Amino acid sequence: AAHCVFDVTSDSITVHAEIQRLSERFTSGQTRNVSSMIIHPNYSDPLKLNDLAVLKLASPITKTNTVGLCCLSTTN
Repeated sequence: AAHCVFDVTSDSITVHAEIQRLSERFTSGQTRNVSSMIIHPNYSDPLKLNDLAVLKLASPITKTNTVGLCCLSTTN
């Protein structure tokens, strides 16, 4: 969601995968830094329109039975 990353830089974001509670983020799961992000060009903060952001991770997340893949289109 773009509203989660609208006013921050990519180097200040950490992604935690494979956890169900924030309290687990340092004891289990996978943690990755974000190398870059793209916020939808028509995102509107007050209205939350086009509330979409794509984060590029600094290193890959390992696919497991609780972590899957999301494929993005390669065309415009």
